[in-house]
Amino acid sequence: MKALKRCIAALMTVILIAASVIAVLPTIVHAAGGTVYEFDVTALSAEKDKEEIPEGTSFADYFKTFGSVTKRWASDKGVTSVEVGKAGSSGIQFTVTGSSADVTIISSSTGGSNESAVALVGEDGNAIANNEELTVLAGTGKTNLTYTELPAGTYKFISPEDPERGRGARVYSITVDALEAVTTTYTFDCTTLTAAADKEAIDEGTIFDNFIKTFGAVTKRWAAEKGVTSVEVGKAGASGFTFTITGTADAKIVTSSTGGSNQSAVALVDGSGNTVANAQGFTVVSGTDKQELTYSGLEAGTYQFISPEDPARGRGARVYTIEITETTGGTRPP
Repeated sequence: MKALKRCIAALMTVILIAASVIAVLPTIVHAAGGTVYEFDVTALSAEKDKEEIPEGTSFADYFKTFGSVTKRWASDKGVTSVEVGKAGSSGIQFTVTGSSADVTIISSSTGGSNESAVALVGEDGNAIANNEELTVLAGTGKTNLTYTELPAGTYKFISPEDPERGRGARVYSITVDALEAVTTTYTFDCTTLTAAADKEAIDEGTIFDNFIKTFGAVTKRWAAEKGVTSVEVGKAGASGFTFTITGTADAKIVTSSTGGSNQSAVALVDGSGNTVANAQGFTVVSGTDKQELTYSGLEAGTYQFISPEDPARGRGARVYTIEITETTGGTRPP
């Protein structure tokens, strides 16, 4: 009988431990446009007040403690908050891996007549201003601290160095509404075009792949036995291709001059008319050998690929393919 009682007691211990492990997991909600991560102290369990959370404890692979973070507990209420140490000695950290995140942290001081300094700091250790413009909290009334569109990076919520106050702060919940990055590739490929004759014009304003658009007189170079082999943009920026980036993008443009002994000026220009340098450092292409021009980290804006004004050459250029790989932040639900 004693052996049976010992087995039952051991089984109950395992169940309680398992329940405790499950309780500390925050809620993860997959919503349109992103993912919401929630850390809520009421999901924690403890056997006594000021029980320490082991340093480095990870909650659902998103929130993690550092230093000595303790649970505030009462037998009739359970865990009501956690306390982070003074002078940044401990806290809770998380990493935004998508394009951005909105964050809400509910916090307070450690007692009714106390004041606590609070801060969300980035990887450089600098405090990030919250929308409420609060850096000190008074009393134990729960206060929402909100942060909008935090960029990708690692953040720590702490009670920073403050000789006037010299105490930590309480945390009740942290909610991170993270927008995941969305990457889309758009292409123009001249070999997909058809023509009935050489130098047939593409209608001005034709849009390819819902992204890349012609302007001015862009013409197809065609041969009966080969089909369309390239398109030509006009000299002095008279015609070309345009596209608009709303996030960031990398671009690859394959181009050449218009004949074996010819040279053509080529440029990708931004909305201000400034030339964007390509990785190859080319502003002129020679002959009809295909040359790939690559551009990295293009910022939001409208761009045009043209053969710019060049009195020494006075001709357009050929284009074979354009590939734009754009990364955006997705769309937050209304």
